[in-house]
Amino acid sequence: MPATNKHIMLVDDDEDDRMIFRDILGELGTNVKFDTANNGETALRLLANFINLPDIIFIDINMPKIDGQECLIRMRQNKRYDDVLLVMYSTSSNPIIIEQLMTFGANGYIIKPCAYNVLRETVGSTMKLLFAKNFNRFTNRLMTT
Repeated sequence: MPATNKHIMLVDDDEDDRMIFRDILGELGTNVKFDTANNGETALRLLANFINLPDIIFIDINMPKIDGQECLIRMRQNKRYDDVLLVMYSTSSNPIIIEQLMTFGANGYIIKPCAYNVLRETVGSTMKLLFAKNFNRFTNRLMTT
């Protein structure tokens, strides 16, 4: 996979989801730096200290302290994040919420599938798309079972 020398962050309050995402990146053979934060407040604090921002930040919507929507809005209001791909990553499949987040500046939206193999395939195809530079805006509207 062409994910060499890339930096990814996952902002998600669910520790299991963070571990699963890390495991999937390992299974896919990606060679990336991977950081996590358990809410938007922690993410913004960590990112303020990064010299080099991640290439992609996956952001869950429903989190304590600063939720994903507010985190997205704050990042898009800061020019420092102009070149960072911000992908919302949530269980919500509400099209109104998805469109609102895209309007607020999300580059993409992935609905978290319930099945591990579907999540692995989704993350893998997303990574290929993102690192192939064919990325503008996408919405993965996978229906989960």
